[in-house]
Amino acid sequence: AETPTGPAAVPGIPAPGGLRFFLPWLGWVALGEFAGFLVPMSAEALIVASGLGDLPGPGLLVVAGAGEGAILGAVQGWRLSRALPRLARGRFTGLTAAAAALAWALGMLPVVTVGLWIEWPVALTAVLGLVVGLALLASIGVGQSFELRRHLTGGGWIWVLATAAARMSQGCARTTS
Repeated sequence: AETPTGPAAVPGIPAPGGLRFFLPWLGWVALGEFAGFLVPMSAEALIVASGLGDLPGPGLLVVAGAGEGAILGAVQGWRLSRALPRLARGRFTGLTAAAAALAWALGMLPVVTVGLWIEWPVALTAVLGLVVGLALLASIGVGQSFELRRHLTGGGWIWVLATAAARMSQGCARTTS
């Protein structure tokens, strides 16, 4: 495992110089997420304007989600490479893009399949919704951990938890704005 330079703010997450790494990290990741999110939002505008139906629309959003993930992964990989110089940035970006596509697919699954489960017992629907939701929240971190585990001790599970928490806070911010 690669040893990040400087003290780590959270075990397993590289943070050279503590806040000197973390605060710019937050800014760059926010910018990367904003820029990345323009891809699925543009796709959604295209879907609405062209009247794409049930399957082409969500399929296009999954592809656009990969674009979002590619932008986010490129920004995160660039910033992480300062702490982890041997990070394979292209691999990290590709893993993030694939994980983001999976997240978009999981997020649309309940809507696309509503005809299948709408009359299921509420308890079963709630449990399955929780499982799909947790998988969605963990998708980005788990995808990225395939590269990060080569550099961090502990396999990057703190990274998975941190990215899941960040995704959850994004969802809360999107639904309250």
